[in-house]
Amino acid sequence: MIDNLIEELKPFMVNQTNRSWTKNDNPFNFENEYIKVFRIASSNKWTGNKESGFMSKMWSIIIDIKKNFENLNKFQILKTFLNITITPVTKGKFKGYYGIRIYDMRQEPNNHIIHSILNYIFNK
Repeated sequence: MIDNLIEELKPFMVNQTNRSWTKNDNPFNFENEYIKVFRIASSNKWTGNKESGFMSKMWSIIIDIKKNFENLNKFQILKTFLNITITPVTKGKFKGYYGIRIYDMRQEPNNHIIHSILNYIFNK
């Protein structure tokens, strides 16, 4: 249920962003008829002016898309609660694959929250 997932996400959406970032190749196995996960990463972006010292994080779940899932009902519901998109990877080791991008986060993702998001999207 979306309410449970939103509760799990709340701690990742508050407080000040630190300047750390992550890049973990295949930190866990997740593969189904729609996707195969290769990497979980996060990056930082200044929001507003740099003098304010405020940054947000973008989480990236780098995937191979086997079957289009953008129209799955749960993905569409999740889009109403999170700033989430699917974009191509245009450079680096995974060029040619795609990223599920989750914007405006404040904390680093962990394996548990990524599993929760993916399980929400793909469990019927």
